[in-house]
Amino acid sequence: MSLEQIPEQNAMNNSENIQKFIKDKVQDFENAPYQSFKEIIKSNWRARTDILRSPGIYAIYEKGGKLLYVGHAGKGGHTLNYRLGDLVCNTTDLENIHHTFSKKLLKEDKFSANIDKLRDYFLNECYVKTVEIETVRKARIIEAILIDLLNPKYNSE
Repeated sequence: MSLEQIPEQNAMNNSENIQKFIKDKVQDFENAPYQSFKEIIKSNWRARTDILRSPGIYAIYEKGGKLLYVGHAGKGGHTLNYRLGDLVCNTTDLENIHHTFSKKLLKEDKFSANIDKLRDYFLNECYVKTVEIETVRKARIIEAILIDLLNPKYNSE
């Protein structure tokens, strides 16, 4: 092999590794079980601390299977359990709601800026799928791919 062929060979190996990573993580997502928020959220509106302690992606579904939102977690130590807890708002102050998806929902007539209605919706009408991923950077990549492929309602607004 000549020196000119080495960069081309490395690029081919990298491309194969990238494709395998994406394929594996999308398959992990497809195979991930649906979980109820009741399995993840405690009575004080915080997420359980014994699960989902890593970066990753999550997808929120309405009963019936309609995909609503895809997000990633891990930035600044905000692991999957933290981000899912953030959705149900462990505050009663609308000014302290941080999650983009929750903010969008609270603007809808269905919720009328009512945090209790939002919590009830998540606990009784929604399911979540999660996939733990090694790094935040990789989680962002898979999040972007899933959003592009699946076009969730609240990611496109």
